[in-house]
Amino acid sequence: MDVFALRDRVIEDYRGYVQSFLRMADTRIAQFVGQRLDEGALWPDPLVQLSPAYEEGPTVDELAFGAQLHPLCAEIFRTRNRDGTSRSIRLYRHQLQAIETAARREPYVLTTGPGSGKSLTYLIPIFDHVLKNDPGSGRVRAIIVYPMNALINSQDEAIRNLAANLSGETLPLTQKRYTGQESCPGEQCAWFNERVLGVRHSWAREASPHQGGQHMGSTYPREAQAHL
Repeated sequence: MDVFALRDRVIEDYRGYVQSFLRMADTRIAQFVGQRLDEGALWPDPLVQLSPAYEEGPTVDELAFGAQLHPLCAEIFRTRNRDGTSRSIRLYRHQLQAIETAARREPYVLTTGPGSGKSLTYLIPIFDHVLKNDPGSGRVRAIIVYPMNALINSQDEAIRNLAANLSGETLPLTQKRYTGQESCPGEQCAWFNERVLGVRHSWAREASPHQGGQHMGSTYPREAQAHL
């Protein structure tokens, strides 16, 4: 595929769209606008970049067999082949460093380019820690915060796909999504409020001298009051 020819076709289509609603009675203005369009004022020059080749490390299988990760991580963190079979995810060096840093209970900040598997740098340590430390306790063990609901929904689906790798088994840990789009009061909101924020919501109807209405009261434990 010729990326430059593709760019030219896209620009021509966009230019035709822009010009379809440009109607200028003044010939001097029309000439000036046409000149600026010819100069590419509304679209930048083509930019082609090469993605860097990230240094590879071991597979998740190798880390699990070496007791660096919980054995179930080897079954969860797999990718699908075209023929329907699966293979262990091969990690990049920065992913391995993140896993090792998390195992030492040290904080870290990771910045890499797109397509570098940043989500695995926190998902694998979270799964490994929870699986090794009483996963059925029912307590909140990790909170992942994203800047956009679209990312939350995408990662929610990704985690469910990872859990599906456990053929015939149930993932011994649970996940909940809270985006603010869930209807409240509801199961997810109640779970989030009570388990994460430590807040229990109770609904009560209050009499008003002017009009009746719903009032939501919240019971905050002492610990929650100090942080909310």
